[in-house]
Amino acid sequence: MKSRLGDVTDSIVLMKGSVPTYQYDSDTYNFPKYEMNFTYLFGLNKFHVDGYLELDTGITYFIIPDEFTKDYYHHLLSKQEALENYGVSDVLTKSEFL
Repeated sequence: MKSRLGDVTDSIVLMKGSVPTYQYDSDTYNFPKYEMNFTYLFGLNKFHVDGYLELDTGITYFIIPDEFTKDYYHHLLSKQEALENYGVSDVLTKSEFL
C-alpha cells in the first residue's frame, strides 16, 4: 500500500463496508445491516465493498474483492459503475490495495 500511495499522503481513513449476515433458519429473515458511516460517506449500499479516503487530498477509493472483476460478478458493482455513479477516483481490488 505504501508503494501505491508514496510519500504524498500522510494519513488515510479505511472504512469497512457492509457484510451480509446469514442464518440457518428458514422461518426468519435477516434484514441487511449496512454500515451507516460508510453509506453516508460513499453513498453505497452494496455488500463486500470497502473504501478509503485520503485526508490530505479528499480523494476516495473503493476496494472490491478480486472476484468482482470476473464477468459473473459485474452485476454487483463494476468499476465503470463505481466511477460514474459514486464519484470515486479509482476502484482497486483487494490484492491491488495490499
